[in-house]
Amino acid sequence: PPVYTLKARSGRMVRALKDNAILNATLAKYNLQPKEFFTFKNDAGDDLNAWMIKPPDFDSSLSYPVYVAIYGGP
Repeated sequence: PPVYTLKARSGRMVRALKDNAILNATLAKYNLQPKEFFTFKNDAGDDLNAWMIKPPDFDSSLSYPVYVAIYGGP
C-alpha cells in the first residue's frame, strides 16, 4: 500500500499524511506472494497484459481455483 507524505519545497519531509501501517500489518498476516506480470494473445492476435498472484507454497502439479477480473477501460 502507498505512503503519502507532505514535503517542503526543499524536499524535506514535513509529515506523513497516510502511512498505511495498520493495513500493512494486516496484509503481512496473509503471506501474500508478489504479482507475476505477463502478456498473452487473444483470438484476434492482440497482446494483452495480465498479472497473477500464486498461493503460498504453490505446486504446479495441483489445481487451484481462479478469480478473474476484467478491466474494460480505455
